[in-house]
Amino acid sequence: MIYSLSETFKGNNLFPNRLPKSKETLKSMKTDPASAKSFLEQLVNSENKYRLLADSVTDVIWVLDMENLVIIYVSPSVERLIGYPPEKVVKMGLQQFLSPESMGRIYDVLEESLAEKDEPDRRHIRLELPVLHQNGSIVRIEVTPRFLRDERREPVGILGVARDCTERLNAEEKLRRSEERYRTILDNIEEGFCEIDLNGNILFANDAACSISGFSHAELFRMNYRDILDEENAARMSESLALILQTRKPVKGFDYELIKKDGTRRQVETSIMLMTDKHNTPIGFRGVGRDITQRKKEERKRKQAYEELDRRIAERTLELAETNHSLQEKTLRLEEANIALRVLLKKKDENKKSLENQMMTNIIELILPTLEKIQKIGLNDRQQEYAEMIRTNLNHITSPFLHTLSQNFSDLTPTEIQIAGHIRHGKTTKEIADLLNLALSTIDFHRKNIRKKLLIHNRKINLRTHLLSLE
Repeated sequence: MIYSLSETFKGNNLFPNRLPKSKETLKSMKTDPASAKSFLEQLVNSENKYRLLADSVTDVIWVLDMENLVIIYVSPSVERLIGYPPEKVVKMGLQQFLSPESMGRIYDVLEESLAEKDEPDRRHIRLELPVLHQNGSIVRIEVTPRFLRDERREPVGILGVARDCTERLNAEEKLRRSEERYRTILDNIEEGFCEIDLNGNILFANDAACSISGFSHAELFRMNYRDILDEENAARMSESLALILQTRKPVKGFDYELIKKDGTRRQVETSIMLMTDKHNTPIGFRGVGRDITQRKKEERKRKQAYEELDRRIAERTLELAETNHSLQEKTLRLEEANIALRVLLKKKDENKKSLENQMMTNIIELILPTLEKIQKIGLNDRQQEYAEMIRTNLNHITSPFLHTLSQNFSDLTPTEIQIAGHIRHGKTTKEIADLLNLALSTIDFHRKNIRKKLLIHNRKINLRTHLLSLE
């Protein structure tokens, strides 16, 4: 309506049909027009006495006559209010900057005031009206009218004060919208919000607080916080509120248990802060809380699960300790057995080495001398060849090379070791076959196996050269 007033003021039909009737009603209530005119003339004549005061105030002071409701005086501050100088405003009619609706409201108020016969002017009248500014904008003003009466207490005019209340009304509207948003937010959040006075009486609670407690808004507003807490929780709450009042610092994460309307108990986690007035004087407390009953149940379940897990871990740890002790005993026995086995193996190696040394001594001191004596007696060539072969093999057996070869390459067979010895001494495949009475293919087969076991089967290395390098 306010944004369309500038168009409304431009209309031709400025007054509704009821206004002339109301105007006649006002006129009919005057008893002596001449007396009224005289009174108003006296009032205007005394204007100079109060011009300094009127020119100094920021509010607009104005005077209307009762006959035609025309302005007969307005203070200079009117120009700051609606942009027109006072002399022009006096010549203008009210309908030029007031809408028909506003004029109607004025007539209604005047009729009601004039109808009060017992105690006239005791009722305080205050109107908020939109006024058309010279630049076409709308100014919202607050008007306080009062009848001017003659010595017979008859109304002869209207004296009023007008002031610009646009900023105040805008601020009030902004505050109202802010409160609406504030209330909308509080009514839609999941957390309960509650305000109490210093005695603990509940002043406000949102929908979530009602849902948590089970009580309606009307029921909560007649209650004290102690009504929904048992003795222990009420004492804890009282201590927290006293601490907040003393330190003026909020308390966060305060847990307590409330009793719902149906008698069930709910766990609530809340944060509480102090409320103060514009002078920073404490007037109460406000708190935001949430129902954590389900979370508490889950925490208890988790705690029980952790305790059960700890118990099982302790049992398992004990079992593992016993098993570890048993394994340590077995390990000790195995170590003792290993020590005994190593002693036996060492003894075996010593015996083997002693046996080898004894065998080599027997070969060198007994067999080889005997073989030399046999070779000195008359032997044919074939017998001499076999005797030489026996002597050569005996030399191979006592050779450090063959001993090294048998130790480092234990997977070589005795035949392969014997053939490797002949190869080392430069024997050809045919000569080795004749000496061992084996086929040439058999010797070739053993040569390939020797190369594989010596890890040179795919390398271009001479077998005799490699065998000589092993000494």
